[in-house]
Amino acid sequence: MPHPNPNLRRAPVQQRSADRLARILDACAGLLDETGYEQLSTRDVALRAEVPIGSVYRFFSNKRALVEALALRNLDLYA
Repeated sequence: MPHPNPNLRRAPVQQRSADRLARILDACAGLLDETGYEQLSTRDVALRAEVPIGSVYRFFSNKRALVEALALRNLDLYA
């Protein structure tokens, strides 16, 4: 069962918000694999996820919070 994610500024309520959050995290994972943490940017994540940059910041305060949320999601998948 997924744990509440303390890195989220706002938890998704509607399914479309949950889908958008999943796209953001998936985009982050792909870019992290391709570029590494130092080169990762929230702007590039938004472009890859095909969401406005404001959507990224609606859920995450910064790049670190985004990557930590991705790590927690991955732990929940394999725990």
